Amino acid sequence: MVLKETAELTMRVSQVLALARAEAGSYQPVRQHFALAPLAEDLQEKAGPLAQRNGNQLNVTVQEGEAYTDRDMLLQIVSNLVTNACKFTLNGMVNATLQFKGDALEVEIADTGRGIPLAQQAHV
Repeated sequence: MVLKETAELTMRVSQVLALARAEAGSYQPVRQHFALAPLAEDLQEKAGPLAQRNGNQLNVTVQEGEAYTDRDMLLQIVSNLVTNACKFTLNGMVNATLQFKGDALEVEIADTGRGIPLAQQAHV
């Protein structure tokens, strides 16, 4: 458990550094081909405990197929969205769907939570 948490912390630090590089305009994505379906398990592992703690049902649907992008950055972005949905939804449902629309990958996160206050929507 300690090793897993250490790996998670190391990954988070790397993600923060990558975001800082992206904001500075110096981030270079590491594009690679990868199967999209295993992301469902990664998302369940990352957000599932929080969903369960808040009494939520988490449904992750990922289309079969291969993507070509920065896998770690995609996982970080989608897991941030799913985790936030789980955090601000109580006794509800959070659905995450990743599917191909032509050459594009569409990510949809829907929940039964209270939503983002109007004053904060422009910032988001």
